[in-house]
Amino acid sequence: MMDITCDSCGKKYRIDETKMRKESAKVKCKNCDHIMVINKPAPEPEFEAPIPEEFADRGLTQEVEVPRSVVEQPAPAQPPAAPSPRQATRP
Repeated sequence: MMDITCDSCGKKYRIDETKMRKESAKVKCKNCDHIMVINKPAPEPEFEAPIPEEFADRGLTQEVEVPRSVVEQPAPAQPPAAPSPRQATRP
């Protein structure tokens, strides 16, 4: 909803901008017959997280650099699984 005020007499109106067919519309004040031109409000931009300065000047999105030593490390060896209780009691 948009709140508008007549430029001539100060009468206040509430207008549903979703009912407007075009980007602008002419509205006639019922109090003083003044004709006003109103415009749809600009859509609010979606929130976007700021990009750190080190990436902003290169036009890149935020990325994390992983050191090669971390990437090339083998996965830690897992200890052998303990025998289940059933296997331990079998002769």
